[in-house]
Amino acid sequence: MLYAHKRELHAELARNILAVRERELSFYTTNINNIGMQSALLAGFAFTTLAAHESTYVLSWLGEEADQPFIVLIFVDLTFQQAVQVLLELMYLTSTISAMGMTLFTLYICLITSILGPGLALRGPEGSMDKAVLGLARVNRKVIGTFRRALDLFQCSILVNSFLNFHVIAACICATFVCYYLLSIARYGRALTKEFYIEPARIIT
Repeated sequence: MLYAHKRELHAELARNILAVRERELSFYTTNINNIGMQSALLAGFAFTTLAAHESTYVLSWLGEEADQPFIVLIFVDLTFQQAVQVLLELMYLTSTISAMGMTLFTLYICLITSILGPGLALRGPEGSMDKAVLGLARVNRKVIGTFRRALDLFQCSILVNSFLNFHVIAACICATFVCYYLLSIARYGRALTKEFYIEPARIIT
């Protein structure tokens, strides 16, 4: 009788632990899915701005002044204004493509993790629930960082694009606002991370 009661208590404890793990699994999966959705939206914005961008003007006068390929800029005799134009063009293309690539990377990681993580918890051997939750927690931290870097690159793209398409005065005004919001995101991001940070030794799981 005592042994049966002891086994019942062990089974009840195992069910309670499993219920907690299921809530953790749902928490991390929801977070990863949300980040994946926002990454897809930002990737669409980056692709739209990249597809709508025209480099015909830069390529036309660059082709007139040199027979070298576009990438061999060191051998091209450019004026200061043209060199600045080429530099801004390269910075815009690099930042936009990098932002799109970072968001696509984040989207892919979120998609794969949201499929494989719960699958491991449901169909894996004993201990798979713990392994799935710990893996989802690591991926959750990873995709938050990559999404933040994608936001920074996208704002850099906006900043450079303002100097490519607007008058220098209007571009400086736009750049001021972009830098303000870039710094605000960084500042409040650090503040929120510090406010809600839990030391690893104090995490209850």
